[in-house]
Amino acid sequence: MKAQKRNSLELRPIGVIRSRIKERNKAPKQGSEGAPNVWLEVHPFATPALDGLAVGDDLIVLTWLHRAHRDTRAANLPVLE
Repeated sequence: MKAQKRNSLELRPIGVIRSRIKERNKAPKQGSEGAPNVWLEVHPFATPALDGLAVGDDLIVLTWLHRAHRDTRAANLPVLE
């Protein structure tokens, strides 16, 4: 692994999100619109980082939606009240 500059950050994939949805036009815009459950398949090199996690623990998962439109510059986000 290359040495990194101080105050830098490197993101690297640790797995793959799987879903039964296979076509972008079939996906809901928001999870509350009926999105199915998904699962995270973790690559073997990353499994030691899961040690100590328990059912019900929270995780933050950053995703790269590889079929998303890359020319979209803004999104309409729902307002939480």
